[in-house]
Amino acid sequence: MLEFPHLVLNKKLKAILLGSSLCVLANGLAAQQEEAMVRVQAAPISDLVVYPQMSIAAQVVSLNHATISAQANAEILAVNAQVGDTVAKGDELVALDCEQRKLDVAAAQSAYNLAKKDAGRFKQLAAGNAIAKQQLNQAQTNQEQAGVRLQKAKVEIKNCSVKAPYNGVITAREAQLGSLAVVGMPLFRLLDVTNVEAKASLPPSMGESITQAKGLQFIAAGQSYPATIRTWLPYLNEANNQQEIRLRFSGKRPIVGASGQLEWQEVLPHLPAQYLVERDGGLGYFTIEENTAKFVPLQEAQLGKDVPVEVDLISVITQGRYGVNDGDAVELMQP
Repeated sequence: MLEFPHLVLNKKLKAILLGSSLCVLANGLAAQQEEAMVRVQAAPISDLVVYPQMSIAAQVVSLNHATISAQANAEILAVNAQVGDTVAKGDELVALDCEQRKLDVAAAQSAYNLAKKDAGRFKQLAAGNAIAKQQLNQAQTNQEQAGVRLQKAKVEIKNCSVKAPYNGVITAREAQLGSLAVVGMPLFRLLDVTNVEAKASLPPSMGESITQAKGLQFIAAGQSYPATIRTWLPYLNEANNQQEIRLRFSGKRPIVGASGQLEWQEVLPHLPAQYLVERDGGLGYFTIEENTAKFVPLQEAQLGKDVPVEVDLISVITQGRYGVNDGDAVELMQP
């Protein structure tokens, strides 16, 4: 069969043109797919987490700041302490006039001695049936009552010497030399500088963090003081809806009244706030599953704050995270 040369040429030309069109189409589809994929960088979450340093305001308080009052009605004969003085437990702060009470003790002692002698004599008489048993009972009762009066007189004389109940510092003085003290009259204010602790207020949401923390430190005036939690007050302050915590110092103690910061390091891993993005009204991070971006919401996340996360084998998109959405195809680029 005859075949004309120009017809053969046309067939070859059509084949070439068809092949070129297919190549262009394939390249175009590949380019579109490549353009549709978002280029991102990612890192293992274990390489990104941090353990934030936490801090709240705290203050040092004394467990004892008592008003030392007079326990007897008497003239003040001596004042042995001034504001700012450091005193030890048992030191005499004020001496009261005790002359009358000394006489009362002597009289009570004599009455007791006489009652005791009578009770002994009546006991001998009762043994010989010389007196009724009721008379012996009355004599013994008189002795007991005289003993009570003697002990009361001795207590009264002890109250003439006002002593410090614990080691401390005098913060106020009301006692005046020569004035008349009456029972209940304030004489001094005594601050305990040994038994001290720190107090701080914090929202209940921080309770787990500080309870699990190790290495609690109270920082004041450039000094660090190790502390441990003594107790949580079992109620919230109505004014700020916060809970008060009390802490003991395990070593050296700061000065009473010092204000500072209570610091500790989180034991739970946190994802830094810089890796958080907002999608559909919630905060979270993007990870990659089979070349697809997946948004992981974090319920506890707050804008600008590091958030607790679980450390596993997933990676977090670190570069390009603002330009992707959940379900987008992504191309992982090397840093």
